[in-house]
Amino acid sequence: MRVFIQSLDGEARKWFRELTLRSITDIEALDDVFLKHWGDKKDLLYYHTELGNLKRENGESLFDFNKRFNRMYSKIPVEVKPTPTSAKLTYANAFDFYFCLLLRERRCATLAEMQYASLDVESNIMAAEKVKGHVDRRRQKGEASSSSASPSKPKLDKMTRVLGKQGFLIHLLLKIPIHS
Repeated sequence: MRVFIQSLDGEARKWFRELTLRSITDIEALDDVFLKHWGDKKDLLYYHTELGNLKRENGESLFDFNKRFNRMYSKIPVEVKPTPTSAKLTYANAFDFYFCLLLRERRCATLAEMQYASLDVESNIMAAEKVKGHVDRRRQKGEASSSSASPSKPKLDKMTRVLGKQGFLIHLLLKIPIHS
C-alpha cells in the first residue's frame, strides 16, 4: 500500500492526503476507494450486468465465491443497488439448477443468511453424492457376484430402485421421506 501511495502525485496525492486518518485498513479498501474516485466512471447498468453474470466457477470454494459476490455487490452505487430480495435471487442463480433450487427452498431472510445456508446445501449435496456412490458400488458388487441369493439382497434391490429414481437428490436434501 505504501509503495502505491508513494507513486501518487498531483491531484491524486492531494486527494489521498485529504482522506481521514486510518480510514483505509487494507489493500482492498484502498483499491475500492481509489477506483471509485479515480477509476473509469461506468454506466450504471454495468453494475447490474456484472452482478447478474457472476457464477460460481468450477473448483471455487463457497468462501471465495461469497467474497467475490459481496465485493461486487458492495461496489454498486446506492442509487442503483438491487433490493436485498433481488440480491438474494441473483446470488442463488449464480449456482447450478439443483443448488439454486435447494438454496431458495431455505427461504432465508437476508443475503448473509442465504450465504451461510449455502454451506449446508453444499454439505448435503456432497453427502448425497457419497451415499449414491456407495449404493452404486454395492449394486456393481451385487451384479458381479454369482446368482446365489443372499438374505439381504431383496432389501438392497428395493433401496437401489428407490435411490435410482429421478429426484432422489432433492428428496434427500429436503429431508422429505421417499415412499415407494
